[in-house]
Amino acid sequence: MINEELDNRLKYLRGLQTYDFTDYNDIIRLHLNESPFSPSERVIKRIVEVAREGNRYPNPERVEMFKVLAGRYCGVKSENVIPTPGGDGAIRLIVNNLLRRGEKAVVNFPSYSMYSVYSSVKELRLTKVNLIEENYTWRADTDALVNSVRDAKVTFIDDPNNPTGAKIFGGKEEEIREILETTNGLVVVDEAYHEFAGYSVTRLVDKYDNLIVIRTFSKAFGMAGFRVGYLVTNENITNALRKATTPFDVSAPSLEGAIEALLDPSYALENATIISKIRSNFTEKLRRAGFKVYDSVTNFILIKDARDLKSLLFSHGIAIRRVNDGLYRISIGTNEQIEKVEDVLLNSI
Repeated sequence: MINEELDNRLKYLRGLQTYDFTDYNDIIRLHLNESPFSPSERVIKRIVEVAREGNRYPNPERVEMFKVLAGRYCGVKSENVIPTPGGDGAIRLIVNNLLRRGEKAVVNFPSYSMYSVYSSVKELRLTKVNLIEENYTWRADTDALVNSVRDAKVTFIDDPNNPTGAKIFGGKEEEIREILETTNGLVVVDEAYHEFAGYSVTRLVDKYDNLIVIRTFSKAFGMAGFRVGYLVTNENITNALRKATTPFDVSAPSLEGAIEALLDPSYALENATIISKIRSNFTEKLRRAGFKVYDSVTNFILIKDARDLKSLLFSHGIAIRRVNDGLYRISIGTNEQIEKVEDVLLNSI
C-alpha cells in the first residue's frame, strides 16, 4: 500500500505541467529547433558500426576519449567535462544532485522551458526575471537579475536565449562575471547555440567555482535524436557529480557518434554557417515586407505578429511554435523549406 508521503508526492507530480512537445509526420518540421541536416557521414558510419555491438556496455576508456575531445573543443581540461544524455540530461544532473527542495532558482523569462520543468519537479522556488525588449532584440535586465540572484541557489541563463534568439548579455563577459560574483549559488550558462553565436564562457570555469556551462550536440551537430551533450565546470563539481553518474549514462552509439563529431567539428561549423546565412536572408525578406523579426544568433527566428501564424502555416503543411501571445518561433530549415514559409507569409499580407 502506498504511504501518505509517497501518495502526496505522486499527486504533486501529476499536477505539474507537462513539457509541451507536439510531433508531426509528413510535415515541414520547423517547431523544434532541429537541424535540417543529418549528422556527418563519418558520424553515421561509426554509429552503425557500434550498433552492431549493442550487446556491450559503453567502454569507460571511450568516455575518457570523449572528455578529452570535448575539453579540447571548449578550451578546458578533460577533468572539467561530464558527458550527459543531451543538454536536458545536464540540467537534470544539476537539479537532482546539487539542489534541495524549497531552494530558490532564478531564470530569465522567456527562456528554455525545461529549467522551469525540472525546478518544479524538484519543488524549487522559481523566480522569473523578464528580459527587456529593445527594438529588434532582447537583453537581460542585469540590475533586476543581480538583485534576484543574491539569495538564489541556482540561476539558469541560456545565452543565446531560446526563444528570442538574442545575445542576452551581448557576449559581454563582464555581465556574466557580475552575476557570478553576486551570488553564492550556482550559475548555469546554457550554450546550446554556441556554434551559431561563436562566444562562450567555458574558459571561466576554473576562475569561478560556481559556474557550470551546458553544451549539446542537438543543434549544429544535427544529433538531436541521439541525446548527447555535456557539462563543463570546475573539478570540485565534476568530481562530486561523477558519484551520481555512470560511464553508461550516454548510450554507446551516441557516445561514439559524438566522438567522431568532435574529431572533425568542421561539418557542424559549416552547417551552422549555412543555416545562419539562410536565417539572415529570411529575416531581411520578412522585414522588407513589414514583419517584425527580431535579431537572432541561433538556428531560429522570433516573429511578432497579431495574427495566428501557427495555424496559417500549419494549413500549408508547416509546423512552427507559438511561444506567447503574438510571438512565433520558426526554426531555420533548408533553403527550399524556408522559401515555402516565405511564400505563405508574404502572400498573407
